[in-house]
Amino acid sequence: MDTWTPIIPVSDDCESVPRSTQLREQFVFEFVHLITFVCFFGYILYDRLYHYVECKGMLSKHQYGFRAKVSTEFAIYDIVECILENLDQKIPTCAVFLDLSKAFDTVDHSVLLWKLEHYYGIRGLPLQLFENY
Repeated sequence: MDTWTPIIPVSDDCESVPRSTQLREQFVFEFVHLITFVCFFGYILYDRLYHYVECKGMLSKHQYGFRAKVSTEFAIYDIVECILENLDQKIPTCAVFLDLSKAFDTVDHSVLLWKLEHYYGIRGLPLQLFENY
């Protein structure tokens, strides 16, 4: 069994800890707090935008991912229901499934910002936050 050795030694006597280790501890401490703040800020930004979009009814009823109390299982249910209805009515049915998980990486951010402003009415400081996020 391997034993784990901490990279940053912990000591009650700070004078005995080499200066470089003290700097490393300070850096790690500040970095963790920065990451915590960024994650918290991102959550607040997401929460506010999501509430705004939900209240304005901007999301399609067919948007299943990233919504509270709506799972992708509902999407499967809707597809199966649609196929069964079409089979009952003898309507030919075809389905195409695309994996768009990397699609956001290819979005032109200037176009996204333009749409946020002109289609969804997000202006001022909230829009600036998205420009710099």
